[in-house]
Amino acid sequence: MAYHHGDLRRALLQGAIELLAEGGPAHLTMRGAAQRAGVSPAAPYRHFTDKREMLAAVAEEGFLALERACVAAVGEGVEDPVEAFWRRGVAYVRFAIEHPAHYRVMFGPEIPDKRAYEDLYRAATSAYEALRSSLRACVSAGLFGEDQVELRAMRAWAEVHGLASLFLDGQFNVEDVISKEAFLVRVGEVLRLEAQVLEKGADTLSRARRPAL
Repeated sequence: MAYHHGDLRRALLQGAIELLAEGGPAHLTMRGAAQRAGVSPAAPYRHFTDKREMLAAVAEEGFLALERACVAAVGEGVEDPVEAFWRRGVAYVRFAIEHPAHYRVMFGPEIPDKRAYEDLYRAATSAYEALRSSLRACVSAGLFGEDQVELRAMRAWAEVHGLASLFLDGQFNVEDVISKEAFLVRVGEVLRLEAQVLEKGADTLSRARRPAL
């Protein structure tokens, strides 16, 4: 990869992503990213104080790209909030399996507190707020109450994150080899079940009952 004047930061991040794809965070070094970018070992320090800050930049880039993918998947003219919610879920999983280097850093242990990096924290919280917004659209459609948004957001995130992580870790290939596209078809079917629950309101939270005396 050749470095061209004016895009050093981009070239370094691309080098970092290549190293992450090859061997994960342990494989990434500042020197290695510089070598991939075709610059001196000191060059990365113009933009990043250390390896963790470089990883934070990769994660930030990932969250921004994830939200763009979700927005693109929903598109314009989709008025049904449940359909929009379903599309966002499939787009999330697709992004994860197509960009595993980004995805593992976004949710990995290398950056335990995203608040330490303002831009990363903003990107991560914005992505989660977009999920909440998609559920508030369901509230506006009368599918459930505002008091359920946070719990449903947690459940939805856990579901898509779990599906993506299990695939990336090879857990869905234990018995049969499954392609990415075939897996995404299954993901779509799984999330359709979740969409049906939203439409029917079958999982509305019930109030705890006092036991009979």
